[in-house]
Amino acid sequence: MTRLYIMSGPHMGQSFELEGDTFCIGRAPENDIQIKDKFVSRKHIKILRKENKFYIEDLQSKNGTYLNGEQIPPGVETELREGLPIGLGMSVVCLGEECSKEIMAFLDAMDFSEEAFGRSLDSLEDRPMTVKKNMELIYNVSDTLTQAMGINEILERVLDRIFDLLQRIDRGAILLIDKETGALREVAARARNDLGGKRTHYSPEVVERVIRRRRAIVVSDSEQEGEDDLPETLKLLKIRSVMCVPMVSKDRTMGVIYVDSITRPYGFRKEDLQLLTALSSPVAMAIENAELSVGRVGMP
Repeated sequence: MTRLYIMSGPHMGQSFELEGDTFCIGRAPENDIQIKDKFVSRKHIKILRKENKFYIEDLQSKNGTYLNGEQIPPGVETELREGLPIGLGMSVVCLGEECSKEIMAFLDAMDFSEEAFGRSLDSLEDRPMTVKKNMELIYNVSDTLTQAMGINEILERVLDRIFDLLQRIDRGAILLIDKETGALREVAARARNDLGGKRTHYSPEVVERVIRRRRAIVVSDSEQEGEDDLPETLKLLKIRSVMCVPMVSKDRTMGVIYVDSITRPYGFRKEDLQLLTALSSPVAMAIENAELSVGRVGMP
């Protein structure tokens, strides 16, 4: 018997047996499976079974349906393979089997609660792009981490994904700490524009502080922040807003992910920090796995 697993959202951890050939999912109680998520439409999706294959159809929902990170067209039956994440509202479900470990690493790190956003979720009801951004991040980065590439190329692609999703970023860098020497090296870095020929893609003081404290830093507007705990170099380098998160695996800090904006304040929202934090854990695990692979290759 095929089951539907709810991986994220108000009903996380529940699963349902799918009996028959047609199942409707939505917020209203008359659905076969009810999901009490305010971002889910009253009748959101329909799942159909035809000759041992499954299909999914978006029922003209308000915020859309995302299969494996891509929005499916409403009113069109799309083939549905088991184990792929289905995003509806702020919930993620999987058919037939649980989502892969790579995808679950992101879902475990994400918290869509009101407290996490620091304001009422009601203000997000008309922002379906927030849901789309979450699903794109989950799929695209998890796909990148599972490809057979060197760690430098992987991190460059991860940084590209971040730039694609966070449009207000001016500069970004992923820096790693050498396991033997403790030295910091810039593995991936880029700037959206020339920015006057600046070569440095990050604030050394911000990076050093995040590594030392093992805690993320986010500054929305350096010109408005209090002076007590503000890194001095932000104003000297004319950095208006910045986010930097540590990449930690098994109590070891592997490095940091750093992004900033030097052209405008308030470049990032709280949910952007949430996404970057969610990203840091699986990337750290990928770095550690790459180190282990190199070690095994070098063994006699």
